[in-house]
Amino acid sequence: MRFLLDVMCGGLVSYLRMCNHDTVYAGDRDLEADDAVLAATRAEDRTLVTRDVALANRAASDPGLILLECREVEAQLEELAAAGVPLELADEPQFCGRCNGTLEATSPASEARAGREIPNYVPTPVSAPGSAAGENDGHRRGMGTAGGDSDDSGENRRRDLELRRCRSCGQFFWRGSHWDRVEATLSRIDPGPDAAGE
Repeated sequence: MRFLLDVMCGGLVSYLRMCNHDTVYAGDRDLEADDAVLAATRAEDRTLVTRDVALANRAASDPGLILLECREVEAQLEELAAAGVPLELADEPQFCGRCNGTLEATSPASEARAGREIPNYVPTPVSAPGSAAGENDGHRRGMGTAGGDSDDSGENRRRDLELRRCRSCGQFFWRGSHWDRVEATLSRIDPGPDAAGE
């Protein structure tokens, strides 16, 4: 699904993108005026998600409109699910959580061949010797070095990390603690009326 979220709904952006919904956030594009929000929604054939009743009234004849009542993100997710929006984490995320650009699978080796360095903020997939047990386990869960290699150099610890890089802004993504928190939140959401019939 394709959405445009106004500035009142910014807390939903990463959730929708992580569920593989093409999601534009008005705040990222400096779309403040209602006319600009409506023009972008219509030009890009997107469903407008807003809490602004006046804006919703102006968009009432548009085919896609979701008017939210709640302020809290989890309650807003419930409202989206009730409106029929699928809220399930994507096995292969397609959209950048930062800019909504297209993500591509990559690896440390691929990045090295392309002459790009892996930034320091990208975690290592296994615990380094001497690190506290459980430290950053959310980043390392289910990931180890190839062939049980115990070399603790950063390159070897990173080589099996499943990475995605945004083609637009270059941001790296992986399944870590943020993914786990989003997954936990979505697990508490009633999937909505359409999911029961599947």
